[in-house]
Formats: sequence, C-alpha cells, structure tokens
Amino acid sequence: MTQQKVAVLTTSRSEYYQLRSILRHLQRSEILSSYLFVSGSHLSPHFGRTEEEIASDGFHIVERLPILVDDDSPMGAAVTAGLAVQMVGTALQRHAIDLLLLLGDRYELLGAALAATCVGVPIAHVHGGERTDGALDDACRHAITKLSSLHFVSTDVYRARILQMGEPANRAFTIGAPFLDEVLAAPLLTEQELADCLRLRIVHPVGLVAYHPATREGGDDARICRHILECVSEKCKTIIATAPNSDPGYGGIWGVIRAFCDQRENAGAFANLGSQTFLSVMSHADVMVGNSSSGIHEAASFRLPVVNVGSRQASRLRPRNVLDCAADVEAIQKAVSEALLPDFRRGLQDLQNPYGEGRAGERLVALLEGSVPFKKLLRKTFCDSADVVAACTKWMARYGR
Repeated sequence: MTQQKVAVLTTSRSEYYQLRSILRHLQRSEILSSYLFVSGSHLSPHFGRTEEEIASDGFHIVERLPILVDDDSPMGAAVTAGLAVQMVGTALQRHAIDLLLLLGDRYELLGAALAATCVGVPIAHVHGGERTDGALDDACRHAITKLSSLHFVSTDVYRARILQMGEPANRAFTIGAPFLDEVLAAPLLTEQELADCLRLRIVHPVGLVAYHPATREGGDDARICRHILECVSEKCKTIIATAPNSDPGYGGIWGVIRAFCDQRENAGAFANLGSQTFLSVMSHADVMVGNSSSGIHEAASFRLPVVNVGSRQASRLRPRNVLDCAADVEAIQKAVSEALLPDFRRGLQDLQNPYGEGRAGERLVALLEGSVPFKKLLRKTFCDSADVVAACTKWMARYGR
C-alpha cells in the first residue's frame, strides 16, 4: 500500500505547540506521509508571524493559507471561517489528501472540517469531548466532533462524552493531552536565562497573565483584563503577560496589556513567547491568572497555582491547583491572594497532572497507522443510547411494521 497522506492544519501558536509532538511522530512513520498546512495567525505579524518558528523547527510547510482578516469583530470571524472552507477544501484536493487532522475548537477549524466533509476527506480530531461553556469554541468543538471519523481525547471523561454524542466506541481513544509531551521533554531555562531572554528583572512573586476573549460572556474583555493586571500588580513584583488569541475582541485586550506593561518597569507584554520560554515562565512563576486552557492542562505539571477568571473555561475538568473566580475586582483580588499563600502551594506538592504522562503523540500516530486505509472511515454509525433504542422500539411497536 502506498503511504496515506495526512494533512495537519495549524492556525494558532498554542495549537501548534500541542501538535508539534504529533508532527514529529508523523515524520518517522513509514505508513503515513504528513502535509503541513499553516494558516490563521501564524501568517500575521500582529501575532508574531509564528510560521517562521514552525520552519525553524524543521517542519516543511506544504501550504500557507491566508484566511485571517484584519477585523476582530464577530463578522471578521465569520469571514475567516468562510475563507477556511474555500482554501482548505482546495488544498485538500490539490494534494489528494487521505485524512485531515485537526486539534481543538476554533471557528476556522470548523470551516476546515466542513471543507473536508464536502470533498470527502475523513477527519481525525484531537481534544474533543471537552466543555468550555463561556466560549464560542464550545459549539465549534462539538460540531467538529460530529463531522469527524476518529477522536483522540485527553481523558476518559471526554471519551464518554463523545460516546454520549453518538460516536462509535471503536473510533474514540484516550491518549492524554499532546502538549504534555512538550512539557515533560522541553529543556527549561534557568531563572537567570529567562530574565536575559525576556529582558526583565525576575523578582518574586512572579505573575503570569494569559487572558483571551470570553466570546460568550458578552462583557467588556478589555476592562476585565485591566482589572486582572491591576490585581496581579498589587501582589506580584514581576508581571509577564502574553497576547490573546485571534478571537473577536482580541485587539482591545492586547491594547490594554501593552499600555499597562509600558507604564511599568518590571512588566513585559509578549506577542509570542515560544513553547520553551512559555513553559519556563510557568516553571518559575508564583501564580498564573487569566482564562487560558494552559492553566487547566499544563500548569499542574509545574504545581503552579492558577486563578481562572470568568466562564471561558467553565465545565472543563480542572486539577486542584486551579481556583475559579468571577470576573470582578474583589473576586480576582481574593483568589490571587489565596493562590499566593504558602500553604496553598505546599498543598500541591504531590499533585500529578491528570492529563497524561507525555506519550500522546506516539499513541495517536500508532492508532492512525492502525486505521488505514482512511477511506473506510467516511462511513460511521450514529450509536443511539439505551433510552433512544427503547423509545424507537416502543414507536415501532405502535406505528411500525
């Protein structure tokens, strides 16, 4: 059998770092041939033009798909998703792709999934089954699940949720969170190396701020971000803040972060830290504050206290290093103070990250290799629950033949 062509689409820096381990294992496969499609914020100078980092990591970029429009409104997101349908569909056909691999829940990935469905390319989806009730991503993630033929999830709870959605049990696999492969393998910078890299004087307590648009809250994200920065600055002597992702409303948040950090000597705003530097920050920080999934998935590996603000990550499983609070000043102040208590940090000394042990990429590629040829995956059965089967039986007994 000729090698099966697997297209991997990446549209954002955070998703790329989760895909990197998978890409490396795909490169080693004798059965699968990887085709890397780079799109979205990777191609934008506003987000650090991270396509250059992808190339420097040794990955060959087969397609550059410019879908991101210069508009951070909801309509801008709709246009970007529409461009993803057109450009991804064309690229899949151009290279005669056998399978499209997608990770996550962004709106442009839903456009890519629709394109693959229309042109008859089966989809493998990573990180399905999760819930983030405060974000538009939640609906996109579940929609991608129903369009996908294979599912690679981070916990057994999320696998159970995918089965609840009617997906076949033999198509859903628990592999852990792929970014933990990076967390456990990356060489971390010392505190002095980190200070030199960031051009900041590292003075403890150190606060890491990562705040993204909460697309379903309907609040003023820029104002909430300002509250977070002010609360962290009251308790921390060094602040390291990362740029938001390219969801609607990112411009206002990024403007607040840059203005705040420009006015303070020991605060830095960074469009793209890179995986090694970001993980190094997590390893040296005293608290992480915001609403990023990295606070849910990766921070536990460093036993780092996390203050999760607002509803963006609502209903996601969180380890005990995460403190949830409302998006108001008093609640944020209280949560940050609690997270910085020595007793709270000591209580995390035996914490194990529940999202895996760093072999997700290896497992995923092995499962893909066992699923060839991929064409057969296009047909799948909707698996009804026992309640639906019982209701159907009752209906047929009354009305059927």
